[in-house]
Amino acid sequence: MTTNPFDTSKYGAEMQAFLDQSMRQAQQAFDNFAAAAGTAGGRMGGQAEAARTGARDATRKVLAFAEENMMRSFTYMQSLTRAKDPSEVMKMHADYVQAQIKMLSDQAQEFGEDAAKAAKSGMQAAADIQGKAGGKF
Repeated sequence: MTTNPFDTSKYGAEMQAFLDQSMRQAQQAFDNFAAAAGTAGGRMGGQAEAARTGARDATRKVLAFAEENMMRSFTYMQSLTRAKDPSEVMKMHADYVQAQIKMLSDQAQEFGEDAAKAAKSGMQAAADIQGKAGGKF
């Protein structure tokens, strides 16, 4: 008789507690990394205030996307620890992959729109400067 590798009853509460603690530790490590990256990103800047603001906004958005992606991954990994059989794992995985593809597509579109707005704003600022200089550039 083949044993079910997804049968967690033989491991008991101790194994589930260990898995839960490992997930909490991994999540805490990521939270610490995200906080440090946010602090470093907040110190970024360029010469012009608009560039600094744009860089800070982009950094915040990238970090927010990364945090959202990691939280979904942690949730997914935690759900896998409670899977009862391979078919449940396959369904969880298919749902996760489908959700990730949509989320990454949405994030890329949002980031692209923000980049286009920033480029348009930069072009307008350059045109305004040139106009004030009387076209002497």
